[in-house]
Amino acid sequence: PHVSLASSPVHIGSDLRFRSIEVGGSMACGLTTMFDVYCWGSGYAGALGNGLNLDQVEPVRVEGGQLWKQVTVGGARACAIDADDRGWCWGHNSYGGLGSPRERCVAYPGEDTTTSFPVYCSAVPVEVSGNHRFKQLSAGNVATCGITTAQKLYCWGSNLNGVLGTFDASLELPAAHPEPLPVSPDKSFQQVVMSDAHACAIDIAGAAWCWGHGFTGQLGLGGPPADQCQNGTCARDPAPVAGGLTFKSIAPAGPHTCGLTTDDVAYCWGWGESGALGTGALTDRWAPARVVFQPQ
Repeated sequence: PHVSLASSPVHIGSDLRFRSIEVGGSMACGLTTMFDVYCWGSGYAGALGNGLNLDQVEPVRVEGGQLWKQVTVGGARACAIDADDRGWCWGHNSYGGLGSPRERCVAYPGEDTTTSFPVYCSAVPVEVSGNHRFKQLSAGNVATCGITTAQKLYCWGSNLNGVLGTFDASLELPAAHPEPLPVSPDKSFQQVVMSDAHACAIDIAGAAWCWGHGFTGQLGLGGPPADQCQNGTCARDPAPVAGGLTFKSIAPAGPHTCGLTTDDVAYCWGWGESGALGTGALTDRWAPARVVFQPQ
Protein backbone atom coordinates (compact mmCIF):
# COMPACT_ATOMS: atom_id res chain seq x y z
CA PRO A 1 0.00 0.00 0.00
CA HIS A 2 1.02 3.57 -0.61
CA VAL A 3 2.57 5.28 2.40
CA SER A 4 2.58 9.05 2.60
CA LEU A 5 5.22 10.68 4.78
CA ALA A 6 5.47 14.30 5.88
CA SER A 7 8.64 16.11 6.98
CA SER A 8 6.73 19.12 8.27
CA PRO A 9 3.45 19.63 10.17
CA VAL A 10 0.27 18.75 8.28
CA HIS A 11 -3.01 20.48 9.03
CA ILE A 12 -5.60 18.15 10.63
CA GLY A 13 -9.19 18.67 9.58
CA SER A 14 -10.12 21.75 7.59
CA ASP A 15 -12.57 23.30 10.05
CA LEU A 16 -11.90 21.47 13.32
CA ARG A 17 -10.47 23.13 16.43
CA PHE A 18 -9.08 20.86 19.12
CA ARG A 19 -8.77 21.04 22.89
CA SER A 20 -6.53 17.97 23.04
CA ILE A 21 -5.14 15.21 20.81
CA GLU A 22 -4.17 11.68 21.85
CA VAL A 23 -1.99 9.36 19.75
CA GLY A 24 -1.60 5.61 20.19
CA GLY A 25 -0.24 2.95 17.86
CA SER A 26 -1.44 3.67 14.33
CA MET A 27 -4.35 5.99 15.13
CA ALA A 28 -5.15 9.27 16.84
CA CYS A 29 -8.21 10.94 18.37
CA GLY A 30 -8.90 14.53 19.28
CA LEU A 31 -11.40 16.35 21.50
CA THR A 32 -12.71 19.42 19.72
CA THR A 33 -13.72 22.79 21.15
CA MET A 34 -17.33 21.71 20.46
CA PHE A 35 -16.82 18.65 22.72
CA ASP A 36 -16.97 16.15 19.86
CA VAL A 37 -14.37 13.39 19.40
CA TYR A 38 -12.82 12.78 15.99
CA CYS A 39 -10.42 9.94 15.14
CA TRP A 40 -8.22 9.11 12.17
CA GLY A 41 -5.66 6.52 11.05
CA SER A 42 -6.07 2.76 11.30
CA GLY A 43 -9.68 1.62 11.59
CA TYR A 44 -8.79 -1.96 12.50
CA ALA A 45 -11.43 -3.55 14.74
CA GLY A 46 -13.54 -0.41 14.65
CA ALA A 47 -10.90 1.65 16.48
CA LEU A 48 -12.10 4.96 15.00
CA GLY A 49 -15.56 4.61 16.57
CA ASN A 50 -17.47 5.58 13.42
CA GLY A 51 -19.16 2.20 12.87
CA LEU A 52 -16.65 1.03 10.26
CA ASN A 53 -13.50 -1.07 10.08
CA LEU A 54 -11.77 1.15 7.51
CA ASP A 55 -8.67 3.33 7.66
CA GLN A 56 -9.29 7.07 7.46
CA VAL A 57 -6.80 9.74 6.37
CA GLU A 58 -9.14 12.52 7.54
CA PRO A 59 -10.76 12.86 10.98
CA VAL A 60 -14.12 11.09 11.33
CA ARG A 61 -16.62 11.85 14.07
CA VAL A 62 -17.11 9.18 16.73
CA GLU A 63 -20.71 7.97 16.82
CA GLY A 64 -23.06 8.25 19.78
CA GLY A 65 -24.03 11.91 19.91
CA GLN A 66 -22.49 12.52 23.34
CA LEU A 67 -20.68 15.60 24.47
CA TRP A 68 -17.22 14.48 25.56
CA LYS A 69 -14.85 15.70 28.28
CA GLN A 70 -11.73 13.55 27.74
CA VAL A 71 -10.41 11.02 25.23
CA THR A 72 -7.56 8.49 25.50
CA VAL A 73 -6.07 6.16 22.88
CA GLY A 74 -4.53 2.72 23.44
CA GLY A 75 -3.81 -0.38 21.37
CA ALA A 76 -6.36 -0.30 18.49
CA ARG A 77 -9.03 1.22 20.74
CA ALA A 78 -10.00 4.46 22.44
CA CYS A 79 -12.04 5.51 25.46
CA ALA A 80 -13.73 8.76 26.43
CA ILE A 81 -15.69 10.36 29.26
CA ASP A 82 -19.01 12.01 28.47
CA ALA A 83 -20.61 15.08 30.05
CA ASP A 84 -22.25 12.87 32.70
CA ASP A 85 -18.87 11.37 33.71
CA ARG A 86 -19.69 8.00 32.18
CA GLY A 87 -16.88 6.05 30.52
CA TRP A 88 -17.20 4.75 26.96
CA CYS A 89 -14.77 2.71 24.83
CA TRP A 90 -14.61 1.45 21.24
CA GLY A 91 -12.33 -0.65 19.05
CA HIS A 92 -10.42 -3.85 19.84
CA ASN A 93 -11.89 -5.82 22.75
CA SER A 94 -10.30 -9.29 22.60
CA TYR A 95 -8.60 -8.60 25.97
CA GLY A 96 -11.63 -6.88 27.52
CA GLY A 97 -10.04 -3.43 27.34
CA LEU A 98 -13.37 -1.79 26.44
CA GLY A 99 -14.72 -2.62 29.89
CA SER A 100 -17.78 -4.30 28.37
CA PRO A 101 -18.76 -7.86 27.38
CA ARG A 102 -16.90 -9.13 24.33
CA GLU A 103 -18.78 -9.29 21.03
CA ARG A 104 -17.23 -10.77 17.91
CA CYS A 105 -16.55 -8.26 15.11
CA VAL A 106 -19.23 -9.09 12.54
CA ALA A 107 -21.76 -7.50 10.23
CA TYR A 108 -20.30 -4.09 9.59
CA PRO A 109 -18.58 -2.64 6.51
CA GLY A 110 -14.90 -3.47 6.25
CA GLU A 111 -15.10 -6.54 8.49
CA ASP A 112 -11.88 -8.59 8.37
CA THR A 113 -12.89 -12.13 7.40
CA THR A 114 -9.36 -13.37 6.61
CA THR A 115 -8.32 -14.28 10.14
CA SER A 116 -8.86 -17.76 11.53
CA PHE A 117 -9.08 -16.36 15.06
CA PRO A 118 -12.15 -14.48 16.26
CA VAL A 119 -11.60 -10.78 16.86
CA TYR A 120 -13.77 -9.06 19.44
CA CYS A 121 -14.56 -5.39 19.12
CA SER A 122 -17.11 -2.63 18.96
CA ALA A 123 -17.00 -0.16 16.09
CA VAL A 124 -19.09 2.33 18.12
CA PRO A 125 -18.77 3.49 21.75
CA VAL A 126 -20.01 1.07 24.42
CA GLU A 127 -20.35 2.08 28.05
CA VAL A 128 -17.84 0.78 30.59
CA SER A 129 -19.64 -1.63 32.89
CA GLY A 130 -20.12 -1.13 36.60
CA ASN A 131 -22.09 2.15 36.57
CA HIS A 132 -18.99 4.15 37.52
CA ARG A 133 -18.49 7.89 37.10
CA PHE A 134 -15.01 8.81 35.91
CA LYS A 135 -12.82 11.89 36.08
CA GLN A 136 -9.98 10.38 34.02
CA LEU A 137 -9.32 7.37 31.78
CA SER A 138 -6.05 6.02 30.36
CA ALA A 139 -5.89 3.30 27.70
CA GLY A 140 -2.79 1.14 27.34
CA ASN A 141 -1.85 -1.61 24.94
CA VAL A 142 -3.89 -4.45 26.53
CA ALA A 143 -5.71 -2.79 29.43
CA THR A 144 -7.46 0.39 30.52
CA CYS A 145 -7.53 2.16 33.89
CA GLY A 146 -9.72 4.94 35.20
CA ILE A 147 -10.10 7.15 38.25
CA THR A 148 -13.64 7.75 39.40
CA THR A 149 -15.12 11.00 40.63
CA ALA A 150 -14.76 9.45 44.10
CA GLN A 151 -10.97 9.24 43.44
CA LYS A 152 -10.93 5.45 43.29
CA LEU A 153 -8.84 3.51 40.77
CA TYR A 154 -10.18 0.71 38.54
CA CYS A 155 -8.52 -1.29 35.75
CA TRP A 156 -9.82 -3.77 33.18
CA GLY A 157 -8.59 -5.83 30.23
CA SER A 158 -5.65 -8.26 30.16
CA ASN A 159 -3.51 -8.80 33.24
CA LEU A 160 -0.35 -9.48 31.23
CA ASN A 161 2.58 -8.90 33.60
CA GLY A 162 0.24 -7.71 36.35
CA VAL A 163 -0.80 -4.53 34.54
CA LEU A 164 -4.30 -4.60 36.10
CA GLY A 165 -2.70 -3.80 39.46
CA THR A 166 -4.64 -6.52 41.27
CA PHE A 167 -2.72 -9.47 42.71
CA ASP A 168 -4.67 -12.56 41.76
CA ALA A 169 -3.08 -15.61 40.15
CA SER A 170 -6.34 -16.32 38.32
CA LEU A 171 -6.13 -13.01 36.43
CA GLU A 172 -3.53 -14.10 33.89
CA LEU A 173 -3.60 -14.46 30.13
CA PRO A 174 -5.32 -15.60 28.01
CA ALA A 175 -8.40 -14.56 29.99
CA ALA A 176 -10.00 -11.21 29.34
CA HIS A 177 -11.38 -9.19 32.25
CA PRO A 178 -13.91 -6.66 30.94
CA GLU A 179 -15.32 -5.88 34.39
CA PRO A 180 -13.48 -2.96 36.06
CA LEU A 181 -11.50 -4.27 39.04
CA PRO A 182 -10.72 -2.09 42.08
CA VAL A 183 -7.02 -1.27 42.52
CA SER A 184 -5.73 -0.46 46.03
CA PRO A 185 -9.24 0.43 47.24
CA ASP A 186 -7.81 1.76 50.51
CA LYS A 187 -6.13 4.62 48.59
CA SER A 188 -7.45 7.66 46.72
CA PHE A 189 -5.87 8.76 43.45
CA GLN A 190 -5.71 11.86 41.29
CA GLN A 191 -4.05 10.55 38.09
CA VAL A 192 -3.33 7.25 36.32
CA VAL A 193 -1.35 6.65 33.12
CA MET A 194 -1.04 3.34 31.25
CA SER A 195 1.85 2.25 29.06
CA ASP A 196 2.34 -0.91 27.02
CA ALA A 197 3.27 -3.19 29.92
CA HIS A 198 3.23 -1.06 33.08
CA ALA A 199 1.21 1.71 34.67
CA CYS A 200 1.70 4.44 37.26
CA ALA A 201 -0.65 6.54 39.37
CA ILE A 202 -0.40 9.50 41.72
CA ASP A 203 -2.40 9.44 44.94
CA ILE A 204 -4.07 12.50 46.45
CA ALA A 205 -0.99 13.19 48.60
CA GLY A 206 1.26 13.30 45.52
CA ALA A 207 2.98 9.95 46.07
CA ALA A 208 3.64 7.89 42.94
CA TRP A 209 2.83 4.20 42.60
CA CYS A 210 3.73 1.89 39.70
CA TRP A 211 2.92 -1.70 38.77
CA GLY A 212 3.30 -4.17 35.89
CA HIS A 213 6.46 -5.04 33.98
CA GLY A 214 9.60 -3.90 35.81
CA PHE A 215 12.60 -5.62 34.22
CA THR A 216 14.57 -2.41 33.47
CA GLY A 217 13.60 -0.35 36.50
CA GLN A 218 10.64 1.45 34.93
CA LEU A 219 8.60 0.98 38.12
CA GLY A 220 11.08 3.10 40.10
CA LEU A 221 11.04 0.84 43.16
CA GLY A 222 14.74 1.16 43.96
CA GLY A 223 15.40 -2.43 42.87
CA PRO A 224 13.83 -5.32 40.95
CA PRO A 225 10.25 -6.27 41.91
CA ALA A 226 9.89 -9.66 43.55
CA ASP A 227 7.09 -11.19 41.46
CA GLN A 228 7.72 -13.44 38.48
CA CYS A 229 5.32 -12.78 35.60
CA GLN A 230 5.07 -14.04 32.04
CA ASN A 231 8.02 -12.01 30.73
CA GLY A 232 10.18 -11.64 33.83
CA THR A 233 9.89 -9.52 36.96
CA CYS A 234 6.82 -7.45 37.71
CA ALA A 235 4.71 -5.93 40.46
CA ARG A 236 1.13 -7.16 40.44
CA ASP A 237 0.04 -4.59 43.02
CA PRO A 238 0.87 -0.85 42.99
CA ALA A 239 4.26 -0.36 44.65
CA PRO A 240 5.60 2.99 45.93
CA VAL A 241 8.12 4.80 43.76
CA ALA A 242 11.35 5.25 45.72
CA GLY A 243 12.72 8.59 46.87
CA GLY A 244 9.81 10.12 48.78
CA LEU A 245 9.06 12.64 46.00
CA THR A 246 5.67 14.25 45.46
CA PHE A 247 4.46 14.40 41.87
CA LYS A 248 1.87 16.37 39.95
CA SER A 249 2.16 14.36 36.72
CA ILE A 250 3.69 11.08 35.60
CA ALA A 251 4.36 9.53 32.20
CA PRO A 252 5.20 5.82 31.87
CA ALA A 253 6.22 4.86 28.32
CA GLY A 254 7.82 1.63 27.13
CA PRO A 255 10.79 0.62 29.32
CA HIS A 256 11.01 3.88 31.28
CA THR A 257 8.97 6.45 33.22
CA CYS A 258 9.26 10.18 33.87
CA GLY A 259 7.49 12.38 36.37
CA LEU A 260 7.20 16.06 37.22
CA THR A 261 7.28 16.90 40.92
CA THR A 262 5.18 19.50 42.67
CA ASP A 263 8.35 21.66 42.63
CA ASP A 264 8.40 21.46 38.81
CA VAL A 265 11.48 19.26 38.70
CA ALA A 266 11.60 16.38 36.19
CA TYR A 267 12.82 12.92 37.19
CA CYS A 268 13.13 9.78 35.05
CA TRP A 269 13.86 6.12 35.73
CA GLY A 270 14.11 2.80 33.88
CA TRP A 271 16.00 1.91 30.72
CA GLY A 272 18.74 4.47 30.10
CA GLU A 273 20.86 2.96 27.32
CA SER A 274 19.50 5.33 24.65
CA GLY A 275 19.87 8.42 26.85
CA ALA A 276 16.09 8.70 27.21
CA LEU A 277 16.31 9.40 30.95
CA GLY A 278 18.08 12.71 30.47
CA THR A 279 20.45 12.05 33.38
CA GLY A 280 23.66 12.61 31.44
CA ALA A 281 24.46 8.88 31.50
CA LEU A 282 23.47 5.78 29.52
CA THR A 283 22.76 3.57 32.51
CA ASP A 284 19.47 2.13 33.77
CA ARG A 285 18.00 3.71 36.89
CA TRP A 286 15.91 1.72 39.36
CA ALA A 287 14.82 4.85 41.24
CA PRO A 288 13.94 8.39 40.12
CA ALA A 289 16.98 10.30 38.83
CA ARG A 290 16.91 14.04 38.37
CA VAL A 291 17.02 15.20 34.75
CA VAL A 292 20.14 17.36 34.20
CA PHE A 293 20.30 21.07 33.40
CA GLN A 294 17.32 22.07 35.54
CA PRO A 295 17.39 25.04 37.90
CA GLN A 296 18.45 24.08 41.41
